[in-house]
Amino acid sequence: MTYSVGMCTYNGAKYVAEQLNSILAQTVLPDEIVISDDGSTDDTVAIMGSILSKSTVPYHIYTDNADHGVVGNFWYVFSKCSGDLIFSCDQDDVWLPNKAETILRIFGENEKAQLVFSDAVLIDKDSNSLQMTLFGTRPKVPGMTSPSFDWLSFLLHTFWVTGATMAFRSNLFAVEEKPVGYLLHDAFLALKAASLRGVMACEDALTLYRQHDNNVVGAQKTSKIKKCCQTLRRTHQTRIGQQTAWQQIKTLFGTQMNDAQNAFLSAKIEFWSQQLLTEQKNVLCRVKTTRTLYKQGAYNNFYGGKFYYFCDLLYALKPQRRDTK
Repeated sequence: MTYSVGMCTYNGAKYVAEQLNSILAQTVLPDEIVISDDGSTDDTVAIMGSILSKSTVPYHIYTDNADHGVVGNFWYVFSKCSGDLIFSCDQDDVWLPNKAETILRIFGENEKAQLVFSDAVLIDKDSNSLQMTLFGTRPKVPGMTSPSFDWLSFLLHTFWVTGATMAFRSNLFAVEEKPVGYLLHDAFLALKAASLRGVMACEDALTLYRQHDNNVVGAQKTSKIKKCCQTLRRTHQTRIGQQTAWQQIKTLFGTQMNDAQNAFLSAKIEFWSQQLLTEQKNVLCRVKTTRTLYKQGAYNNFYGGKFYYFCDLLYALKPQRRDTK
């Protein structure tokens, strides 16, 4: 079974050498390393070329991808991979030596596995351990390593799979299915794999997952005030992105879902549609609709509970363009 490393970079000169050297130190080396750089202005590309040119592992560094951003860059690099398996790879983490070997074994022992992800040790910008793991930052999920665990229902409720820890069969990827809206590449592929009953979790920590100020996505904690301000700034875009993303999931994978899963997903899409429609109403209607949705349990089911309800109440009170007409 061959495997490709699909890695994305952008101004990663500070950490990319450590990441590449950890990949080249695997007990089972990759069959190829494929990298897409999203227009770095530092020495990232030069550093990668210097390291990889001294290795026996075939490599490709692409700098011509016109589809910028996290999702576009990863979708592009996955399309260039030729291995039976594709390991999604960030530029600033560190692979433990047995990562590839462990995940390859899981795939080899489980024909139905479409996507495997693992735990990771959190480290800081200086590579010091934060004394916690990625799974440890989240509520425990009983039975998640069982073959019978219902990953599709679970992932429709919450994001869990982190791209830096995952690998998937190359036939799971379809270039024409690029995620739209709110979902990133990892969440999308995990949902697709789950719709095929093919997600598997490995409780071993196989990656050192770096947390620093330049993370695009990470596990670091943010103060509630800062998080609320960030949420308020993005509310309208989030609503559009969520509604669009979940509609795409229903269109592509709805036929693989049971009645309960389809009903839940339809209700989720309706929740985000209502949120968008509410923005066209006056302030009293916005507040009333937000409170009603909360009392109906919609925030607990579809949007992270009381914190986001509070943020949406503040957003409802914020003057909208139509309020000034």
